[in-house]
Amino acid sequence: MKRKVLIICIAAAAVLGGAFIYATTTPHYSIFLLTRAIEHRDPEAALKYLDIDSLAESAAKNLFAASKRQGKGDNHLAAAVFMNMPSIKDGLREYLTSLIRSGAILEAGQKGLPPIAGFDLHEFGALTLWRLDITAEGKNAMVRIKGKPGQSAQMKKTAEGYWKFVGVTLEEPGKD
Repeated sequence: MKRKVLIICIAAAAVLGGAFIYATTTPHYSIFLLTRAIEHRDPEAALKYLDIDSLAESAAKNLFAASKRQGKGDNHLAAAVFMNMPSIKDGLREYLTSLIRSGAILEAGQKGLPPIAGFDLHEFGALTLWRLDITAEGKNAMVRIKGKPGQSAQMKKTAEGYWKFVGVTLEEPGKD
């Protein structure tokens, strides 16, 4: 009898250990850690899960695509933005660091802060996993906020094993 109990306990521990190891390699876990870092006002930890360079480029592409759809595309403005992309990336990094450190990102909805690339900043502060639809395929994942059609974020798995947000997609209204 004691032997059966011991075997059951070892098997249960192995299953739970395996489940924990698996769970820590999912995009869900990286989003959980990002949210926790934001709640603890720790920008260094939060920025580990945000590829600022890729996000800034993605945001710029979205803005110009939206302008072209509205017939307001300006190639000179696009060229100027992309020439100044290093400064834009640094500014975005500083802006997010400041919002996270001050806690303002948690209250962004009440403070009227502008959306970044179409995503409301308060969504990050209020992010909960059950509000997300996360689809992972290999080293890529698509994240959508339920009830926010036309918006998605892309994540990629890093060599270190965690996931980073690398892009934002804004689809035309009516497409989903």
